[in-house]
Amino acid sequence: MSTRHHPYAPSRAVVESEAVDSSTSPVNYEAEMALLAALLARNELWYGAAEIVRPEHFADALHGRIFAAIGKALRAGSIANIITLNAEFDADPALVDRGGAKYLARLAGGVVTLRNTGDYAEAIRDLWLRRELVARAEAMKAAAASPDVALDDLIANAVRDLHGLSAQGRQTMVSKRAVAESLVASITTPAPIYPTGLHDLDEAIGGGLVAGKLYGFSARKKVGKTVLLGTISHNLARASVPHLFIALEMSPLEIEQRNAARELGINSIAFMKQPTKDLARRVADYACGLGDAVLYESAPGASLDEVRRMVSRAVVQHGVKGVVLDYWQLVGGKTRNETEEYHLRNVAQWLADTCRKHRLWCVVAAQQNQDGNSRGGEGLRLASDVYFALHREKDEDGAWLEMQESRYVPYRNVGSAAAPGLWLNHHGPYFEAIAKCP
Repeated sequence: MSTRHHPYAPSRAVVESEAVDSSTSPVNYEAEMALLAALLARNELWYGAAEIVRPEHFADALHGRIFAAIGKALRAGSIANIITLNAEFDADPALVDRGGAKYLARLAGGVVTLRNTGDYAEAIRDLWLRRELVARAEAMKAAAASPDVALDDLIANAVRDLHGLSAQGRQTMVSKRAVAESLVASITTPAPIYPTGLHDLDEAIGGGLVAGKLYGFSARKKVGKTVLLGTISHNLARASVPHLFIALEMSPLEIEQRNAARELGINSIAFMKQPTKDLARRVADYACGLGDAVLYESAPGASLDEVRRMVSRAVVQHGVKGVVLDYWQLVGGKTRNETEEYHLRNVAQWLADTCRKHRLWCVVAAQQNQDGNSRGGEGLRLASDVYFALHREKDEDGAWLEMQESRYVPYRNVGSAAAPGLWLNHHGPYFEAIAKCP
């Protein structure tokens, strides 16, 4: 279990004073250094690693402090690199003993891969648990050898300590009774619901976007995918619901032009024409009335790994309640050995898993092919808790949503071809619910 040879591994003197002795305890300094190297190369990876490992899990205490310092810098809105870390540790004897900034430079230059940071974090946590187990076993051995310790107390203490240690690991099994008890808790404290502001859509999905659920909306090109997602996002912003909007196609500026035009009662094409001082003043008034509920990420060409980091950062730093992704097929990062369908299926499943893990709602658009199916396969349709197809003829303003998949609500369309449930308002443009007769 000890580390393989690494040119920058701690010296024996350092091991004795600042790290766990690898000759007697299970450690892997190479994994610790590889993780830190990856985090220094791509600071955003820290958020995912921090969900698995903590500073005290590192066998090398200095490595743990470096890990904590990276997180401290990110939370302060700064970056973590050789310069900022050297300033942080300029008086740290452990770093001085290893060469100071030279050690950090060697550490930062030791990147092997950026794709296995989760594996490194899991390995570090696993070895920490093993070291804890070894230490407690030694304590039990010493206590068992003492005739002054009652046998019943010895066994009770051992059971308690081992139970507490097991609770520190990844819990994958749960009893039927525990699930039933959690059901009671879910009834008394139900998942939050966030209305989209489109009343027929909200009624169809149980009142609004439910925390932990993934919602897919597919449509042919130029039918209104981004308009629909922008409408929902702006309605949520009006209700001060914090969320992340990942813009993979249109820029945040273009999306916000539509929102501003909606509020001003004009079409966003006005921003492309000769601008006027009056328009600038009205937009300034609009901007002054906005809060910080929506966070935009302008991310054309972003890979799945980059999208992961965006979401982790938004959850950890800003406490967002949901994510809007425009759109599914534009998430890149497909490897040479992957098919597009396999890659997109992984994207969709990660989105669904992330919703459940972080209690987020997620609204995702997808583009249909000529046959009306999602381009790139049915991965999003299969992963979504509710999946709609948006129908609208390009020369008409009426639109409707066909519910094609549902896991938790009865199948219910929002309007129909004969009686649209949504209307494209050209002030913006944006979608609005069609008023019903009383």
